[in-house]
Amino acid sequence: MSRIAIAVVVLLCAASVAAAEPVTKVFPLAGQRLPRAKKDLPEVLTRTVAKALGATVASAPIEDAADLMMCKVTQVSCLRDVAKSAGAQRIVHGVVSGRAEGGVQVRLTTFGGGAPEERTYILTADGTDDQSAQLARHLTAQDDDDDEPVAPPPAPPPPRSTVEPKVPIVDDEPAAPASGGGRITSGTWALIIGGGVVAATGGGFMLSAQSLQADIARAPTNTRADFDRLRVYERAGKLRMQIGTGLAIAGGAVAVAGVVRAVLQKRDATAESSTIALAPSQGGASLFYTRGW
Repeated sequence: MSRIAIAVVVLLCAASVAAAEPVTKVFPLAGQRLPRAKKDLPEVLTRTVAKALGATVASAPIEDAADLMMCKVTQVSCLRDVAKSAGAQRIVHGVVSGRAEGGVQVRLTTFGGGAPEERTYILTADGTDDQSAQLARHLTAQDDDDDEPVAPPPAPPPPRSTVEPKVPIVDDEPAAPASGGGRITSGTWALIIGGGVVAATGGGFMLSAQSLQADIARAPTNTRADFDRLRVYERAGKLRMQIGTGLAIAGGAVAVAGVVRAVLQKRDATAESSTIALAPSQGGASLFYTRGW
């Protein structure tokens, strides 16, 4: 057999072995809510995942690849197109996010042609190297029960009873509210009290303006100095009346908003999701109320 024939056979064998092994591509992991000291953690964990899976790292995030395909990564067809474009039978992408309890959470999504498979890993180690080693152990471990608990199979349905069910008795009295319902929050009391204080302050300005009007009516008008003094009083009275009116309207609106919120909270617990916004407008204020369900 000639050397050329031997080389062709070797290349064909290598190609068949490479075709038998699935090609895995790991896209750079994204970072969410990570402290500044952990800004390099997604890149480190990306290399850890690639090494544990025997994969190569893509040069760009999967979102960029999806944008080129004009699709969304949440669609299976998009993942299929991205994998085909990357020349891989399996692709892996995910997110590294911080946890309020400490440590980080790594959520990986693996797509191999069927339905995407998601797994979540909790890394409680402190340093970047320790977290990388912990993730590598999770990925290479045979038992991942600590990372993603398997839900127990559903219990079989109970046998159907042959006893005729009794007709329930409806109680006309309303049931007592559940724990947490009917409670007026401190924020609501702050709206009521704060609005009342602001409205009272506005009333004080308005009373002061009326007092100036009474002084103007009794003031002498004999000389030029008297007229100058009257103009000063008139400007001061007008300004106090404008300020007082604005404060009274705004404070009254806030107080009314607090009363409405208190009534809703007293009625049911769902009022906790209600929002009340006060927006200033020309000549007064506008009250916007939104209730969440």
